[in-house]
Amino acid sequence: MMSYELLDTVVFAELEVPVEVKSDKLVEIGGLKVELKRGAKLNLPLRLSHTLMREGIVKLDEGKLYSLNMLNKIRWREERSERLQKLEKDFYLKSRLTLSVLEEKARQGYDSYEPRSSIKQFKITLMDIVKRRVYKIAKIALANPEPSRDLMEIMTREERVLYIKLCDLIKSWQESMKLFIERGEVIER
Repeated sequence: MMSYELLDTVVFAELEVPVEVKSDKLVEIGGLKVELKRGAKLNLPLRLSHTLMREGIVKLDEGKLYSLNMLNKIRWREERSERLQKLEKDFYLKSRLTLSVLEEKARQGYDSYEPRSSIKQFKITLMDIVKRRVYKIAKIALANPEPSRDLMEIMTREERVLYIKLCDLIKSWQESMKLFIERGEVIER
């Protein structure tokens, strides 16, 4: 729900996707004309890279995406620490892009390269990371419902939105409960 809503917001406006250019092309990026050369590896804004992928001009640079091994290391670090570990700000998008590549290879019959069980394991590992991080973020927000810029620096874009919303919700609820306890506004005398 929220992750898809976020893709069209300012929060993701500068998000870049690692791509490899498949064919020479002159494109316009933010009013500037840029010549893309075949074989070049670069990061392009999400919307532009999506358009160029559909046109067959670029493809994802798979070397910049996550492997199951890398994901397992991230999960291991996250599970071994009580503190929230720093992740790339676009961790979830890159993870989803990795899954897209794995799913496409499975559809095209590259099962020996990346078996379907690897896709399932990738999803399970990613959800383990999500659950552990949400738990930690909720715990942080509950401990102090004032958003911390320092803590947000180690969160992904999606996690920052969750954290701020949780802090607002918890702070609002605590304030309403404080009023209820101190004044007993609901109780008639």
